Amino acid sequence: LVDAELLRFFILNKTKEQNSTIELEEVMKQDNTNPYWYIQYAYARASQILAKYQEEHELPTKVELIDDAVDSELALSKEMIDFEDKIEISASSREPFVLITYVKALANAFHSFYNSNVVISEDKDLMRKRIILLISFRNLMSKAFDLLGIKPKEKM
Repeated sequence: LVDAELLRFFILNKTKEQNSTIELEEVMKQDNTNPYWYIQYAYARASQILAKYQEEHELPTKVELIDDAVDSELALSKEMIDFEDKIEISASSREPFVLITYVKALANAFHSFYNSNVVISEDKDLMRKRIILLISFRNLMSKAFDLLGIKPKEKM
């Protein structure tokens, strides 16, 4: 039995011009080759890092820029800047595919960031700045999930 939310995601992941055939084998995979689980995993990872941070700290409320940002931090930040444009394009073209493609790119930028950086660290200033980046990422993903009718997974 296929979850309706998962099936809806795969239907929305097609352009108007694409064949509407959906491979059930691809839909049923629960790994990073399945775009649904790939984006869910990014959200869950960010959620878990934020939960761990909150065990000992309050979430920062003041936005601070990372002065000497590394490539993966810049890439994630730049990807997040495109959020409103992608929503506009997706809505005006009536192509949810545009938003899904963007969310997959955003998740990819997050995974690159996660694999390249330590977020919870001894460097309190850098840790706080990276936490702010994660809060922003998670908020954008949450908004995108809401627009796509996807319930985000806090843990996986």
